[in-house]
Amino acid sequence: MTVSDIFIYSVYVEGVEKINCRRFYFDKGVNAVIGPNGCGKSILLEAMRFCLSDTEKSSIISDKLTVEVTLKLSEDSMKSFRRVVDKEDYFVQPFQIDEKEVTKGEYYQELAVLNIYSVEIPYMIPNASWGELTTVSKTKLARLIENIHPDGADSRNEYKQKKNALEEFESKKKPTNGVKKPSKNSPQYKKLLDDFEKIESERQEFFIESLTSISATLNKYYQLVYGNDNKKSVSLKPIDPFHAYLGVEFKVDHGYGDLESRGLSGGESKLISIAFYLAAQAAAKTLFVILDDFDLSLFEKTCERVAPALEEVAASTGLQICVVCKYDKMKAGIAKKTDMSPQFLFC
Repeated sequence: MTVSDIFIYSVYVEGVEKINCRRFYFDKGVNAVIGPNGCGKSILLEAMRFCLSDTEKSSIISDKLTVEVTLKLSEDSMKSFRRVVDKEDYFVQPFQIDEKEVTKGEYYQELAVLNIYSVEIPYMIPNASWGELTTVSKTKLARLIENIHPDGADSRNEYKQKKNALEEFESKKKPTNGVKKPSKNSPQYKKLLDDFEKIESERQEFFIESLTSISATLNKYYQLVYGNDNKKSVSLKPIDPFHAYLGVEFKVDHGYGDLESRGLSGGESKLISIAFYLAAQAAAKTLFVILDDFDLSLFEKTCERVAPALEEVAASTGLQICVVCKYDKMKAGIAKKTDMSPQFLFC
């Protein structure tokens, strides 16, 4: 078994209206989930987030909830991960693997063995606003990039702690009630400053690693979803190269100079976001990506162009891709270009 062989085989949900007691099956490669507004597509995604991430909060949690995600490891091997909530049953087994009770730690350790980490779920199953990356703040975009590094979030938190400690010391320079405060020449201040500069350098190093990893494939995927149009390009540029983690922006060029990313159409923004999340999967080496409201802002002709691009990515990387659509445009786009479109309809 190799990590690239693993994919989501099925998802079972119990205790949630609209998709209660239903099991949904997925195939390797590209999957299309089609259904109108209000049919439960987004609920299914939220159930998967809850099952695979280390969180106790979810909009779908009720008095009773069961979510099971089954992964296919090889031709004849599967593994099921189940989370159960029952507020009336004190003895309920909240974490189960292959129907056997396990501790919370064992549950997430086993997922990690399969290269599924809670911190990466926002990239594998992003929220519905994922397609609007060109309109988010430079700080938020930098945060997305930083979190791709396995130590990115930890280094950011430590950076904040060290910075707060340093600022707190500096705010106490003046004597209060006749008590003399330590000076900046004191060993205490020097240690605080050394600690801060060390974590500042480490945070910058980790961020640049993530930025470099995403940049390695971002433009390739952007041109790919545009129908292999090499006249178009996109890149990521830090606002301050010496403190790159503070803010990043997209630089977009369609062959006649930089475009203002915030002024792009909804469809243009969606294509950049698709390329970004595909690049993020490549950087983090995740198993799958599930994108909600995929065809929102996309014309059918665009879907026809994007569909084979997704299948090319899936075939070359082993990434399982699921696009969740309201309309039949993506479904039609896949069908026109290929004959292998695993899909299922919501009623």
